[in-house]
Amino acid sequence: GEWREFAATRRRRRRQASDDDDDDAGRTADRGEHKTREARASGGSDSSGGGGTARDGGMASSTAAARRAAAVAAAAEQGLFGAGVMNAAASAEDKPMAIFFDADAWEENLGRARAAFGEHFVHACAVKTNPLSYFLRHAKELGHGAECASLGEVLHALSCGFEPRNIVYDSPCKTFAEIRMALQEGVHLNIDNLQELERVSAIVGSDDFELSEGAPIGIRVNPLVGAGTIAAFSVSTGKSKFGVPLPKEGTERNIVLDAVVACPWINCVHVHTGSGGMGLDQLVSGIR
Repeated sequence: GEWREFAATRRRRRRQASDDDDDDAGRTADRGEHKTREARASGGSDSSGGGGTARDGGMASSTAAARRAAAVAAAAEQGLFGAGVMNAAASAEDKPMAIFFDADAWEENLGRARAAFGEHFVHACAVKTNPLSYFLRHAKELGHGAECASLGEVLHALSCGFEPRNIVYDSPCKTFAEIRMALQEGVHLNIDNLQELERVSAIVGSDDFELSEGAPIGIRVNPLVGAGTIAAFSVSTGKSKFGVPLPKEGTERNIVLDAVVACPWINCVHVHTGSGGMGLDQLVSGIR
């Protein structure tokens, strides 16, 4: 009951913030039109285009700030923070910490990814950064998959209603039991290293296991395209723990290719280029 009341209050405040922004936008537009008429009458030129762009960016920022302020105010009104948040003299232990999610911004970001890549792509949301069931279920409704780094995350995604084929199971260290369970459920399994490939091969080749036809099984490769602009977060160098290093040539490359060819049930490739400030050129070179 408290949550429903809080959500209703939040929605009212967001509508009010949106109305206020519309009013501000209308007043800004009126001022801009008046300024343009003055410039034309004096024979001058209107230079408000750049300023208009800046105001648009500021307006988007102010809308997000208004949403945050509305959420915090509604939570305080509902007493979700306790008494300490309203008492300046309260001790640090009585002042709670809270995490707020901007659901509108989150959904807009997902929409941009879908629009940029097209409908034939399935974008999987990382469960480790989107662990709440509400967001995972909503991501599924929007057509997204779930990317999991542990068996616990796989089970969580299944409980949220994701189709097994739309659950991508990545992890640099999977046990025999975890691999078997993922294969039995039909989860998209990405093999992270050659030692793990041996484990999958042993399970697939055992007499008590039958692999479903077309089961999504991939090999995760590190294309070694180098570090991004954030070196500490770059994971496509030779020191990365993610994926099988795949040089452009040489003995090591041949070992990887021969191992994959020997496993006809591998039908996918996961290219792990990393996310530490990787530019478009690096990302594309990893695919190539």
